[in-house]
Amino acid sequence: MAGLQHQYDDSDEDDGSTYKGGHVFEPIRELTVGNINCVDYTSAYPHAYMQANLYTKCTFCKKECQYRYNGGVTPDGHELKLQGSYCTKNGMGVKERVIQKLFMMRLSAKDRIKNYSKMDTLTEKQEEELNYLKKLQHALKIVINTIYGISGSPKFSMTYDADTAADCTRICRFNLIYMHTRLEEYGNECLYGDTDSAYTLCPDDLSDEALQAQLDDILANLKSIYPFPQDTFKIDIEDSMQMMGFFSDGYGFKKKKYVMVLSDGTVKVKGLSVVRRDSSLLARKIWNDNIKSFISENLNHRVPKNKIDMWISDLIDEDIANAAVEFKVKPLDMYTSQTSIQSKISAELGEGKHKLIKNVRGIGIGKGVSYATLEQSKGFKVRDIDLSRVFSDLSDVTDSGQTTFDRFIIK
Repeated sequence: MAGLQHQYDDSDEDDGSTYKGGHVFEPIRELTVGNINCVDYTSAYPHAYMQANLYTKCTFCKKECQYRYNGGVTPDGHELKLQGSYCTKNGMGVKERVIQKLFMMRLSAKDRIKNYSKMDTLTEKQEEELNYLKKLQHALKIVINTIYGISGSPKFSMTYDADTAADCTRICRFNLIYMHTRLEEYGNECLYGDTDSAYTLCPDDLSDEALQAQLDDILANLKSIYPFPQDTFKIDIEDSMQMMGFFSDGYGFKKKKYVMVLSDGTVKVKGLSVVRRDSSLLARKIWNDNIKSFISENLNHRVPKNKIDMWISDLIDEDIANAAVEFKVKPLDMYTSQTSIQSKISAELGEGKHKLIKNVRGIGIGKGVSYATLEQSKGFKVRDIDLSRVFSDLSDVTDSGQTTFDRFIIK
């Protein structure tokens, strides 16, 4: 789309250039309850390229040239100073316009997906188009997000520029810090921020409309310092919530790991072990059936250990299969190693899916670590089952009674 040649630098040499990534505001406390809102910039990185013309470098003109752009000052005195200098004489550059076109294609696909989601029933043809649009917008997202990587890697010689990549993240850091600063000047308290998002505790009587008016004012000031401000660059209220909880190990907060209870009671999480695809079946069942409702009802992301122990015990008493680990094994001759647990299960039970109970009694398949069939597990007590993985998967939300610093506030 940009008319670039397929030219790459295949050398293993690194030019040694380094630059900062996105900015993170560390959480200020472990648990907050109140009128909390997550606000974020629309596609911060692509808009940094578009609005500042970051691919169109100044090469020959003098410093005092009126078309040279290397930053600006907001109406209230906050200065952005870029590492490189960019030419605005001929408008947005070719690469920037391609990014703009890709972004608008994705935006159009997302809008059409939203329209379909509002419909009660879809025809077969509409279902096919909806599936296509979902794949299209995801593919475009990957391409757009990749652009940042190829501008910062010498391997991609047709797009690489150390200033371009560094200034993309510099702009996003400036935008985030400016938003945090202004939100607090308005009387909000910023709890956490990451790259393009701010999680802010607002006064109880501040409406969404009033908060959006603050955000629009912040955005207008920011747009005034960029040579090519885009209508699609916005700050939106992404989520409104009543609780936000982070996790501390006593020394500091764990990054990118938190629990939110939205205004409607829905629980959303980031970075928890229990929601990973490879977490244990029992841990996921307790999370979905018990813990999420506990968090929503109590507005607390820490669950007493005795409750988790009780839920585990009840589920195992109800059906020993609830504690099973599922293995999907191939035919035995497909394993090069005959010592792996998968090959041993295949040798004993054959190809297919098998639910087995990891136990401490040494019963079943395996040496050192034993996996019993459901038939072999009849009569097992809770103490016979190896639940270490389950406890590990639930450790983030388990409250063992240990105190942490500056833990709790309600506003």
